[in-house]
Amino acid sequence: MKITIPIEPVSQLRPRATSRGGYTRVYDPPKVKTYKDSVKAFLKDYPIKKFSDVELDVKVKFYLPVQKSISKKERERRLSHKTRPYKKPDIDNLQKSLLDALNGIVWDDDAKITHIEAWKFYSEKPHTEIEINERTN
Repeated sequence: MKITIPIEPVSQLRPRATSRGGYTRVYDPPKVKTYKDSVKAFLKDYPIKKFSDVELDVKVKFYLPVQKSISKKERERRLSHKTRPYKKPDIDNLQKSLLDALNGIVWDDDAKITHIEAWKFYSEKPHTEIEINERTN
């Protein structure tokens, strides 16, 4: 199954915590929560096969925005994928926020993933492409 999510990828940030009445509550920072909620809302009407009790292979391509303060030549290099994002956001944090957003929608728990591949690219239209397959031995 292939899905293109037309939302700018956001990396998972450290969770925030608050304490009230002797209880500690841990929550996602607002930017991450908004991203996860947006992904879930986009996929609500998307024809999705929900995977359960199977091992999964996942391939993800994150398309990040090109910075505005670069030369035209460098912009062309980035958009043609000759130069790829090698700085922040970290690819593992991008994966974490996406996979958590897909919990309960595409799979019960992202622990079902036994193999994952991920890439970062630049794009004028930031988005994420994800391919999910049942693992075959």
